[in-house]
Amino acid sequence: MTFHGQSKLRPGQFEALSVAMPAPGGAILEIGTLHGVTAARLAAAYPSVTVISVDVFQEINANCWLANRQPNQLLFVGTVQDLATLEPLRRFDLIFVDADHHHKPCLDDLQTSLGLLAPSGRLFCHDYGFREGVTLAVDEFCSLSSRRIVARVDTLVEIGR
Repeated sequence: MTFHGQSKLRPGQFEALSVAMPAPGGAILEIGTLHGVTAARLAAAYPSVTVISVDVFQEINANCWLANRQPNQLLFVGTVQDLATLEPLRRFDLIFVDADHHHKPCLDDLQTSLGLLAPSGRLFCHDYGFREGVTLAVDEFCSLSSRRIVARVDTLVEIGR
């Protein structure tokens, strides 16, 4: 399958996310979608899982995301904080944070994610060790939430207990 635009995932990172895929009927939240390639790849590979992408689209428009859209994929235009205010809100089995790469916004996204994560859900963050703001945010988030990095594939980290 060919997708429009680019995915910033490096070799092995898509596979790391795939290993964490929820059971059929589960849900994934992607915070920061760029062209929607990562979400589209996950949605295409796992058609029984709902993939919701969140983005404010300040730097790009949604045309690539729309071109890549799969039937089990939804787009929410806004921030994850906006999404978190909606009722009723489902909990997500996998959350992938890859939005604003500055310290404070990334930290806010990680903190908001905790309230959206299912009890057995898995939390991932992209660009750790590559973007200073992300690295600082993940380290601070782990310190504040008593969580830790439990797995790492290049710049992709999984944050768990």
